[in-house]
Amino acid sequence: MDKFIRLLVDQDLKEGTIKNYISQIDKLVKLFNNDEELNFIKHPEETILKVEDSYKNIGTISNKISLILSIIKFMFPDDKEYKKYFDKYKIYRDSLRDKIGEEYKKQEASPKQLEKSITPEQNDTIKSSLLKKVKHSIKSEEDIRGLRDYIIYLMYDTLNSRSDFIKSKFILYKKRNNYDKAYNYIVLNRKEKTILYVQNNYKTEGAYKQQILPIDSKLFKYFIKLYNAYKKLNIDSGYVFYQDNLSKPMTEENVSKLYSRIGKALIDKPISIAVMRVQKASNDYEAHKDLKTKARNMGHSERTHTSIYSKKNISKI
Repeated sequence: MDKFIRLLVDQDLKEGTIKNYISQIDKLVKLFNNDEELNFIKHPEETILKVEDSYKNIGTISNKISLILSIIKFMFPDDKEYKKYFDKYKIYRDSLRDKIGEEYKKQEASPKQLEKSITPEQNDTIKSSLLKKVKHSIKSEEDIRGLRDYIIYLMYDTLNSRSDFIKSKFILYKKRNNYDKAYNYIVLNRKEKTILYVQNNYKTEGAYKQQILPIDSKLFKYFIKLYNAYKKLNIDSGYVFYQDNLSKPMTEENVSKLYSRIGKALIDKPISIAVMRVQKASNDYEAHKDLKTKARNMGHSERTHTSIYSKKNISKI
């Protein structure tokens, strides 16, 4: 496993990608009784059965097999024996992807997604319950954690984003702010009472580059309260969100667990960030369905429909 990690480092991958690989391979090794030598790879049939017995979600199973394929690709690129193993795993992984593709075509929520989805009333209950925990005057670390939880939940509810914002640095607005491309930033403008999210480090940055996104100004009073609370209690304010010990910055894994705990504590349901994003995207289902139908009737793709034919300054008929 150490060799695989060294090879990953040499691939010029992002630090977050490398950490994710290490975390996933560690879980895989533990699944096979801490087989650090990765000998389980030599037994595709047994390995596949073990993974199937350990995970019920077809997407998770596919990801585990894809990880094994990556290990073989990096560690044994010219080994004929491992090429045979690679082919067996790939055939199986591709069959899973075909099944997943068929499920996506149905555009129906899975039983697990339905189980973790929430109603608008439950969403309001969570927000109002978290708001009650926000103190007028922040006097303790416990008060900070309550404020942090409320802001995090509102960020997901309004921005509907992935969790890249959780690693943001905290700064006040200046005309000549320099934003390090390695970090994301929450920028507070005290004069205008506005917030910007400077998004540099995120999953689709290769396609969209740096994005500067406005955050609902209603959140300004909570963000500035958090910023001032850090100063008041002598807590490092380099980052926006910290783990419960208020010394280590929060990670995407931390916030996923926190989000689930919030739901369990307030509505007795372990809610999910991924399912929240599915629900938010589903608000556009009918509009997207209409777009697909119209594009098909006009004889072109959805991309052609939106990028070439659809105009904002022409009369509608």
